[in-house]
Amino acid sequence: MSENNEHVIDKFIANRYRHILSADGGQLTISNERLIFNAHALNIDVGQSEIAIADIMSVNFFSTLGFIPNGLVITTKDGIKHKFVVYKRQKIAEIIEDLKETRVKFINRTVFDEDD
Repeated sequence: MSENNEHVIDKFIANRYRHILSADGGQLTISNERLIFNAHALNIDVGQSEIAIADIMSVNFFSTLGFIPNGLVITTKDGIKHKFVVYKRQKIAEIIEDLKETRVKFINRTVFDEDD
């Protein structure tokens, strides 16, 4: 992790979903600061992509093939929808929502403390 206060909360096997016939396999790591997807070497598009927790607007679900309930859509402030196929999507969504809520409480507390 790059930040001094950043720490890993959990890791999940995931596929970065492109469309019905294309997905990159890898690992989704959730830290207190960001989501990090590391594609494994067997993919066409290898490497790492990141989403800052502060940039996440919403977390929603979708079903792959129209009926398999394993899709997770993370929409960022810039309107980009990042799709992943995961196991335990509810747990991942809860972790992200908890991180977003904690971040808002921290920001509000910091602003309040500065006004004193």
